[in-house]
Amino acid sequence: MGMWNKEQCPICEKETGALGKSGVKKENSYICRNCFFKLTSSGVGTFKIKDLSADELKQIINGDSITNIQERKNISYDMKSSSGLYKFCVDSGYGQGMTKSWGEKHFQLVVDNLKSDEDVIFAFIGLHNYVSATKHDSNYAYVLTNKRFIMAQKKLVGETFQTVSLDNINDITFDSGMMFGILTVDTFKEKFNIALDKYSAKNISNRLHDELDKLNRISKSSISNAQVSNADEIKKYKDLLDMGAISQEEFDAKKKELLNL
Repeated sequence: MGMWNKEQCPICEKETGALGKSGVKKENSYICRNCFFKLTSSGVGTFKIKDLSADELKQIINGDSITNIQERKNISYDMKSSSGLYKFCVDSGYGQGMTKSWGEKHFQLVVDNLKSDEDVIFAFIGLHNYVSATKHDSNYAYVLTNKRFIMAQKKLVGETFQTVSLDNINDITFDSGMMFGILTVDTFKEKFNIALDKYSAKNISNRLHDELDKLNRISKSSISNAQVSNADEIKKYKDLLDMGAISQEEFDAKKKELLNL
């Protein structure tokens, strides 16, 4: 037995041996193939394995996510700049397949069209209108805001910018194939198939559902608060009517306004 048999994986701390280690070195030791397979199966690419510490990689194997790790490290991104959006996607493993230059061009198209009261919540990159490996519309930038779902692509000549109101999204589903994972965004008018590597696609699908659920709860809470507020306003004007401070016509007009009739 040679000295190489005593080398330990920095994640599981088991001896690797020459045939049992991956080509990725971390903290002066090579990761064992078993841990490397678990990480790539969780959607962590080789570049990100090199970037994260052994302890962080161990957390991912145990079920944690890159996003949670980044949040605990207080990593923040400028989600209203093209460079910030692109870096968020790359660091989080939310889509690959385009150069930094083109990725930022696609996201700049989004940034240029954001409304003043619009907040970016989530972003990712994928192959738009995917049918097969040779039939699709190439890479798009996708952004979820508090108001809509945005799809954007900057071209050599021209651009494509399309949005879907959150109210018009029926469902988002995920399907895993041999090579890709497919996200299907089912809207009121049409469906969009978006291809990514299957591990990224699953993580993105879960994140989209979580964020849409949060937005839905916020929306319902706002509607409920507005209804309570309107009821209080109607009661106030009814008191004024009973006091003779306003006429029946003025009360009816205000009530109609508050109830959006």
